[in-house]
Amino acid sequence: WISYFEIIKNPMDLSTMNAKLESGKYKNRFQFEDDFRLVISNAKLYNAPGSYVHNEALALESFFDKREFEPAACNA
Repeated sequence: WISYFEIIKNPMDLSTMNAKLESGKYKNRFQFEDDFRLVISNAKLYNAPGSYVHNEALALESFFDKREFEPAACNA
């Protein structure tokens, strides 16, 4: 069994993103998007295609790609 941190060299998760958002660490929506895409990329890399987590990552990615963000909501 390979540990998560042996495969994922730059971890990120939704809880960390939430904490960064609430504390004002994101200077613009692009920083938020970068972290979100990292979460998705890590989930797809670590979890086998067809697995629940991999499929949910694909669904979240698809949903995110279809969204249009209000600039005021993300300090853009």
